[in-house]
Amino acid sequence: MVAEPPRAGTKVCVFGSGTFGTALSTVIARNGYTVTMLTRREEVASMINTKHVNPQHLSDCKLPPLLSATTSARDALAGANFVVHCIPVQSTAQFLEPLRDLIPTNIPIISTSKGLHSETLETMCELVPRLLMRDQPMAFLSGPTFAKELMDAVP
Repeated sequence: MVAEPPRAGTKVCVFGSGTFGTALSTVIARNGYTVTMLTRREEVASMINTKHVNPQHLSDCKLPPLLSATTSARDALAGANFVVHCIPVQSTAQFLEPLRDLIPTNIPIISTSKGLHSETLETMCELVPRLLMRDQPMAFLSGPTFAKELMDAVP
């Protein structure tokens, strides 16, 4: 029998509050992990924290109590054990470069971004280390994106 991984005390930081970021944050929180979503918009963070809904994406879905949001990268990353990167490839440089010194060097980044950077033709496994100017533990989630199905807990 395989032991379940410990969930209590495990914090996940999700970069991005778009449709897929919201869906993955919800799935992770429903599985017992504390999730802090990093969003650019204060009104989105406020609605997620007070009304448990993302007013911009999947607004008809109630978000779980273990999911919160902030506009502060420092707060989102504080104590995080994992980062789930849900930022489009083309926006990754603008998003990650200011966070370079805030992301711990040993924290795994799980990338859900698809495709190649249109200018450099880099994949995320090339782009992230270049932007962070170091090696970083990474994993990649790929395949079709069915955010609504994830929210509805469809297999």
